[in-house]
Amino acid sequence: MYSKLIRLCLVLTSLAPLFLSLAFVLFRNSGISFQSTTMGCVALFLFVGSFFCAKCGSKKLEVFSERIEGIKSADSKVFSFLLVYCLPFLIKNEPLPDYATCLYIAVIFGVILYNSNCLYFNPTLGIFGLHLYEIVLKNGSTCVLLSKQTLRGVPNEIQMVRLSEYVLMEKE
Repeated sequence: MYSKLIRLCLVLTSLAPLFLSLAFVLFRNSGISFQSTTMGCVALFLFVGSFFCAKCGSKKLEVFSERIEGIKSADSKVFSFLLVYCLPFLIKNEPLPDYATCLYIAVIFGVILYNSNCLYFNPTLGIFGLHLYEIVLKNGSTCVLLSKQTLRGVPNEIQMVRLSEYVLMEKE
């Protein structure tokens, strides 16, 4: 149950910069308006709400220790998200789509993220101080580890919680 909630929070953190980009473009095109303010407030709500949801939810999951056999940084994979965040800027002097279209695009993007393992490669996690690592566990399986620490070398054992089958978060 909690891991589904955390996955949803991570999807919401992925969508927040998209709404922030839309707010900026709307502000640039028409100044302070109802639409730009609404998009900005939605972005702020998604940032703050998902941060607290993920922070509280990760404390409810079962903690376990595991020996790590290999580790490498995966922070560079976050650049794949930047294209989505830049889409609103590609619309030059055209009016932006209405709320229903923006919501439809956000829902489609969110569903795809929720059902894939790429939602953890999310630049917003860097704002929260999380780093991404691809790790190899002692049983040979490869997982993604979210950690606030900068890990150098292979640590002996790490306490973590499982967010999904292949995604772990280091326990604070």
